[in-house]
Amino acid sequence: MKKFILLFSLLLIYFIWDVDVKHAQTEEVKRIVVKYKDSYKPEARTKFMKKEGFGNTDIIEVPKDKVKSVISDMKKNKNIEYVEQEVEYSYFETVNDPLYSYQRNDFNSMKAEKAWDIYKPQKRPIVAIIDSGIDMNHPDLKSLIVKPYNAMSPGQPPYDDLGHGTHVAGIVSAMTNNKLGVASLSKGVAIMPVKVGDQYTLSSIDIANGIYYAVDNGANIINISIGGGYSRYVEEACNYAYEKGVLVIAAAGNEETNDPSWAYPAAHNNVLAVAAYDSSTGKMAYFSNYGDWVSVAAPGVNILSTIPGGYYDLDSGTSMAAPMVTSLAAMLKSQEPNLSSNQIRWIIENSSAPYANDDLHPNGKIDAYAALKLYEEFARIYGATSVETSNQIAKEGWASVSYKYLTPRQPSGNEHLKRNEGRFAILASNKTFPDSLAAGALAYMLDAPILLTYPDSIKDSTIQTLKNLKITDVIILGGPSAISEKINTSLSSQGFEVTRISGNDRFKTAVSINDYVAKTGGEVIVANGRNFPDALSVSRYAALYQIPIVFVDKENIPLDTKKFLDKYRFSKAIVVGGPAVISDKIKNSLPNAIRISGKDRYETNAKVIKHFEQNSSFSGFIFATGLNFPDALSGGVFSAKIGYPLLLVDKDKVPYYTKNFVTEAVHNSSESLEMIILGGKAAVSPTIGWMLDKIMYSHLYDQQYAPSLY
Repeated sequence: MKKFILLFSLLLIYFIWDVDVKHAQTEEVKRIVVKYKDSYKPEARTKFMKKEGFGNTDIIEVPKDKVKSVISDMKKNKNIEYVEQEVEYSYFETVNDPLYSYQRNDFNSMKAEKAWDIYKPQKRPIVAIIDSGIDMNHPDLKSLIVKPYNAMSPGQPPYDDLGHGTHVAGIVSAMTNNKLGVASLSKGVAIMPVKVGDQYTLSSIDIANGIYYAVDNGANIINISIGGGYSRYVEEACNYAYEKGVLVIAAAGNEETNDPSWAYPAAHNNVLAVAAYDSSTGKMAYFSNYGDWVSVAAPGVNILSTIPGGYYDLDSGTSMAAPMVTSLAAMLKSQEPNLSSNQIRWIIENSSAPYANDDLHPNGKIDAYAALKLYEEFARIYGATSVETSNQIAKEGWASVSYKYLTPRQPSGNEHLKRNEGRFAILASNKTFPDSLAAGALAYMLDAPILLTYPDSIKDSTIQTLKNLKITDVIILGGPSAISEKINTSLSSQGFEVTRISGNDRFKTAVSINDYVAKTGGEVIVANGRNFPDALSVSRYAALYQIPIVFVDKENIPLDTKKFLDKYRFSKAIVVGGPAVISDKIKNSLPNAIRISGKDRYETNAKVIKHFEQNSSFSGFIFATGLNFPDALSGGVFSAKIGYPLLLVDKDKVPYYTKNFVTEAVHNSSESLEMIILGGKAAVSPTIGWMLDKIMYSHLYDQQYAPSLY
């Protein structure tokens, strides 16, 4: 997570250059090292510079977006030996558990270390180990134990007189990086040991009672490295866990068969069954059960883990593979506490990797890194920046761009407008939101994606996107202050014909864009030029129905907007946003004006969709941030192109009106709806993505994973 440092606005004056470093209190700053030549002694330093004690050096802080210009200016000074931006380093941390070297092959096969690089535990889940008990004093486990229980002798500690339960517990949750023993994939989560057997007895009754205890006492995940014949009592206990949202993971068994007759509870549909593979050969373990009732495979041959007495030993079996999967499930639950048991199972299965014997069961071997990446990236179109996100949106929405004519819908009165023909793309600044949002109708008319650029430079990836789409003509939105002439020149040098549509402010630019779209007596959309979400909400419909969008202030219609309204004598105005955004005085001055508004931007968004699509059924939704992130600026025309309405969400919650709208749509649809999220996790967090997934697909999870008696 980026660190933001609060600073007062300041003006840094340094030698022969002036560097303006005024910035908002939340703007990220970077430090710059300035090393002077030995013979030079700077005479003046501001209080914002810190003289270091090592050589003739200053450290200064500047806003991130000023770093390049500051460094460039400083390099012109002949008295400076060098200047450089701070370089971010990382700790070369590895697992310091002394026996980890014996585990490395298994962990590498699951891409554990790559997963740990992006593993950010939020809350420690509770994993119940339904087994032979546990060594309560094992140094790698004792600090993790919660609510231990002995189902065979309630009231007695769950001592492990067999060793099996302790070995399983260590695979699930051995404390990692404690300079002791072994590591676990989850790095250590809370474990609830539930003793259901010893070296003499292992009963279905105790197993079922143990499951009920675990569920009722807060377990999030249950591991059962035990198997046998069918028991209705055990099945009902597993069903109870499913109903309460607890994921049950069980070993598939070691009989070398695809017959599930003696592999319960793993063979139940609502239990995630695990086969074993040998990480040294990449093949399924010779002893492992398999079949279409088995979900995934995990390392299960010569697995090193904890045993009673504070010791460690090797063991093999699907009993060892199941807790590997359980540890991954705990990892996901720790990363995102709001994930449901069905979502965790789905992620594990759908992130699994191919291996030699994956034809013997429906999915592959577990991949911890792929699981965490799937959690972060599911249903998402995004890039590392808003510019790259727009490139990805163009790639997803346009396999090719149609040949079109750039000409105003109403030629009369628009003789001055440039005409052209070709395959178009529209280029807007990622800093000037209104330009992109005003261009939806023009972009759709030209079948043109809207790409974003930095004001002073165009990325090679953007050029490549234009070439991949066989674009011949690029329309630049805004004046040189929005997109510099350097970009115009760069595009021309690449063979693109460039047209600039601009005005001296956002209001005039919107008018200039929509002169191509407007027609006398038609409709017009009016939005606040300083209010991002309302214009984004309506941009899809401006595109679809070729309605121009113009901007006003809350209490004032700018002169250029007024001239535009007078020019086309519109028959109807659609005002988006409440009186706090556009006053009644403004609305009442517009022709036959109607207002679409809600209590907040999210209700307004839902009402906009209902206004334009009253009787429509939906095939899917696009979700974008309702906050001021540029990731969604290409979303309006993309939404129109693929036919999915665009819904706004908050960064860390699904707003009430959005949730209700989606819930109603899912309820009224006979088919599964597609979900697309625009932008990276800074714009729409994975938490929100999986909340939406839960709203849209819970019924499908039940169809796939629910127990047969459910």
